[in-house]
Amino acid sequence: MLDAGDFSKTFWVLFADAEEFPKVNDEFRRVSAAIEAWGDDVPADLKVSYKRAYLAFSAKQIGVTNR
Repeated sequence: MLDAGDFSKTFWVLFADAEEFPKVNDEFRRVSAAIEAWGDDVPADLKVSYKRAYLAFSAKQIGVTNR
């Protein structure tokens, strides 16, 4: 979650319709928790890269299912 006034963090926006959003949001939270569970042995920038890749994958899946 991005705190008000905190623009020093990396963030992305994935646009999804009201029907797709709950599923995509739940899956992203699940994947993010699994990635964070990797612990401090995995560099933070690598974790961010995996999360970003998952969002890109999700965006493509939404595009495929909405055609």
